[in-house]
Amino acid sequence: MIDEILQNIDSEKKKQLESLQNNQQNKILGLKDYAQKSVIKRKEAALNSLKQENKENTAEFLQKKNQELAFTVQEEKSKVVDLVWQEVEKEISKDPTKIMAKLIDLVPQGIEGEIECSKSVLLILKKSLKKFKIQDTLKEEGFLIKTKTMDLDFRISEFLVQMKEKHNPEVIKLLFHA
Repeated sequence: MIDEILQNIDSEKKKQLESLQNNQQNKILGLKDYAQKSVIKRKEAALNSLKQENKENTAEFLQKKNQELAFTVQEEKSKVVDLVWQEVEKEISKDPTKIMAKLIDLVPQGIEGEIECSKSVLLILKKSLKKFKIQDTLKEEGFLIKTKTMDLDFRISEFLVQMKEKHNPEVIKLLFHA
C-alpha cells in the first residue's frame, strides 16, 4: 500500500513535471515565435527606412545632376555665342574700312576737336572729318574723338561690345530657338 501511494505520488509528480515541461516548452515556442515576428518587423521597418532614404537621396542626386546639366548646357551655349561674335570680329578685322564708313557717319555734325586713330583709318578720317586735328597713335582699330565737352569712342572693339549688348538676345534666339 505504501508502495502504491508512493507510486501514485511518483506518477502525480511525473504528470506535474511533464505538464511543467510542456508549459515551459510552449512558452519557449511562444517567445521564439514572438522574437521571429519582432525581428521580421524590425527588418521591414529598417528596409522601409532605407527605401525612403534611398528615394530622398535619389531625388536629391537627380536634382543636383539636372542643375549641373542645365549649367553645362548654358556654358556651352555661351561658348557658341562667343564663337559667333569672334567670327564677326574676324570678318570686320579683315577689312575695317567697311565698318569705318558706318562709324564716321555716326559722328555728330558740327563738333570740333581732336581725333586719335589707328594708322589703317588715318587717310579715311582725313578725307571725311576735316575739322579735326588727327593723330594716328591709337593701338587698336577705330578712332576716339575728344572735344571740349565730350569724348566719343568709335573703336571697333567698343562697337562690337555695343553690338553684343544690343543683338545678343537675337543671336541666342536664332541659334537655339529656331
